[in-house]
Amino acid sequence: MKNWSREVTLPMAGRFVEESHYVTDKDEFPGGRLFAKTSNEGMERHLMNSLELYRKYDPSITFDELYGQPWQRKWTPAENGQIGQGSIGAIQTELLSSEDEMWLLTMMWGKNQKPEPGTKFLLRANGKSVVVAAGFETGPSDKLYLGGITREVHKWLGTNNQSRIEISLLKFQDVKSGPVNCAQ
Repeated sequence: MKNWSREVTLPMAGRFVEESHYVTDKDEFPGGRLFAKTSNEGMERHLMNSLELYRKYDPSITFDELYGQPWQRKWTPAENGQIGQGSIGAIQTELLSSEDEMWLLTMMWGKNQKPEPGTKFLLRANGKSVVVAAGFETGPSDKLYLGGITREVHKWLGTNNQSRIEISLLKFQDVKSGPVNCAQ
């Protein structure tokens, strides 16, 4: 990862790149391994679980509508750890729930600004809002992007890598990750 950081002053808005998937507390691998050996090991089971969870908000969505592109069916690469691992180490497999992984936010945080795993933020775009969980991963390293979000977040907000998305720290941290109705 490139050696840089930014000062994060919220609320702010910017572009968010689509992130790959992260191993959760529900994902299992042969031999009791915590992480995948390949970019797609255990991915079908992970995606089917995510699809079932997403259908709570959009009952008619199909697998191909949500995960239609090949890159939407892969674990995050092993950048300084293992395949499917974020930047907090193996504790991720205990702390990251399937629900939080679906609604995940990553950012290049300023020095001493990275939030604790599970810290909630509110994202808004196109008249929609979603609560996301952060603190599990740092990046992306590309300065064009303010941060990264999962396919599920982009789908819900109707956004893509080029869209402008507003972000703010959620005042009440006990709100569950996922779509919410907010007054604009």
